[in-house]
Amino acid sequence: MDIQQTNQILLRLHQQGYRAYYVGGVVRDRLLKRNTKDIDIVTSAPSSEVLKLFSKSFQMNNAHDTVIVRNNRSVVEITTERGESLKEDLNKRDFTINSLALSINGEIIDYVGGASDLQKGIIRSNQPLERMVEDPLRMLRAVRFQSDLGFQIDEELQNVIKKHANLIEKTALERVIKEFELFIGGSFRESVMKQGHTQKILYTLPGFKMNEKTFLQLQKLGKIDTSDRSLIWAAFAISSQQNTYTKLPLSKSILKEVKKMEHFYYYREMNEWEEYSLYEASLEIAQKVEWLRQKFDLEATHHLKDMWSNLPIHSREDLCLDGHDLIKKLNEKPGPWIKDWLLQAEKMIICEKIPNEVNTLIDELVRRNAAL
Repeated sequence: MDIQQTNQILLRLHQQGYRAYYVGGVVRDRLLKRNTKDIDIVTSAPSSEVLKLFSKSFQMNNAHDTVIVRNNRSVVEITTERGESLKEDLNKRDFTINSLALSINGEIIDYVGGASDLQKGIIRSNQPLERMVEDPLRMLRAVRFQSDLGFQIDEELQNVIKKHANLIEKTALERVIKEFELFIGGSFRESVMKQGHTQKILYTLPGFKMNEKTFLQLQKLGKIDTSDRSLIWAAFAISSQQNTYTKLPLSKSILKEVKKMEHFYYYREMNEWEEYSLYEASLEIAQKVEWLRQKFDLEATHHLKDMWSNLPIHSREDLCLDGHDLIKKLNEKPGPWIKDWLLQAEKMIICEKIPNEVNTLIDELVRRNAAL
């Protein structure tokens, strides 16, 4: 995201007599020449004033006076300074590499040596014990940044993590899940997972019940897209061989897809893909299953696209027949039988190559079910 698109927000705050700077990840990523997804601004303006200045805004976090402002296609987080000055605010941030500010004129403001730590590839906290105890999730964030950036955590921060990792057990699971997903998506995850402080953190994640096998399996994944949340959790489920993920606050859609991937992963331990199993799974799920098999040192199939393209139908939506057709043609009342008959129709088309035609299917369904 180009911060030039959001400079008008800083300008508006300045015009009203308030301090305003870009802070955190947007500044860090700018110095690292990386793309920025999130834009954060810190200002001396109280959140009540920010809400008045920007019509497309709402308060997200009362505890930290954070306001979300929509600006064209950009979403910007504006937070009121903690303390009496920008310096005091930056000194209270988690890590030095996130304690940098950028003025509207392009000046980098660095009170804690964050720019130097970026050059050295070091993750360091200005006040490690105080900052980590203040919010224990920061310890997981530290190893997440390691996984993402390939940096090293300085010795003092490592010692704090090893000693106080258990504090993360009281952190809200929703926050832990977000950081864990970003950690798994890091390019340097494999090497980071071999380090003692990382293992200390991951073993104490609330609700995860990590074990040694999970560790070894997750190291094998290689690069994984953090936007594909269901794939991350399927990898976790298969690695841990436990259903602990079902008790985590994941959406119903993610849980449904993870269970489906898990089912067909274990199906593949004993079976090759057949036309109907591929149809049940969908091409997308089957390809993810094969990707996981390959990562976990199992033989993978590479001809799925050809098999999929040769299927006569690819979902129930492709059926020329629906429940209304069955009710109308047979003059029957709705009931559970409709779902069963539609399932039979799908199997007949996929497995027996019976034509996908309304009358043909109904005649065959009547004939078969009359014999039951």
